[in-house]
Amino acid sequence: MPLSDLIDRARQGDAVAIARLITRSLAAQGVVAQGQWQGTDLQIALEGDEPIEQAATVPIIRRGLHRLQLTCPIEKVRVVSRQVGHHTPDWQEEFLLSGVGNEGKLGAVDSSPTGPKSDKSSAAAIGTPDETNTLLSDNALVALAQLGPLFGYLTLLTNGLIGFPFIWGGSTFLLPWRIIPPLIVLMVRGQESPFVRQQSKYALNFQLSMVIYWIVTIALMFILVGFLFVVPLALLELICITIAAVKSSEGKLFQYPLAIPFVK
Repeated sequence: MPLSDLIDRARQGDAVAIARLITRSLAAQGVVAQGQWQGTDLQIALEGDEPIEQAATVPIIRRGLHRLQLTCPIEKVRVVSRQVGHHTPDWQEEFLLSGVGNEGKLGAVDSSPTGPKSDKSSAAAIGTPDETNTLLSDNALVALAQLGPLFGYLTLLTNGLIGFPFIWGGSTFLLPWRIIPPLIVLMVRGQESPFVRQQSKYALNFQLSMVIYWIVTIALMFILVGFLFVVPLALLELICITIAAVKSSEGKLFQYPLAIPFVK
């Protein structure tokens, strides 16, 4: 989505768009933001691999929201921060946004020496300078990368139906469609989007782990024990990649279970 459209949606009160702009502004810290409304209160949830510095982060969000000039009523902003994988917040802070006029529009407040800016570039201060059109959004790109293993299952099934040896389907099932999609997304978009970087790493670690689990299962088939793990392992993988794809399409992080952190 072009930056100008993202700013317009955020200005109208789209919590997801606001969160994406905040994520862009905190990209250097590797922070991913999620937003939702509770009445006229805006809830911002921050997640990062490392502890997020409260004193430096909250002012950035506050200034950005003032510059954005929201056209919807807003009374209070609540920011909650936690590390990825932790269930309890590291910290939380609330602040009021003043300057709401009769039309519900926030005044442009800017503490910089040059004073407030009135055009869309001022709202972009909460994001990044420029964004070009892309065929797929970051969310859709990551979601498709999560579903890569489905092609491996399809290849294995097709080879079995037409009578190809298992080893041909097995090699495709174990490697290319598992590793290549999340790896490409990580290399192409990972440096520009913290959300893409984190979710691609999670997907890549999970698929590398699944390769190991499947190799062990196939090895155990020679003593028949491995056949007991085929269905549970396949169900676990299919359920996890489906949930991950859905959450990624919504801009939410998903941490796979049983994933070995090869890529950090």
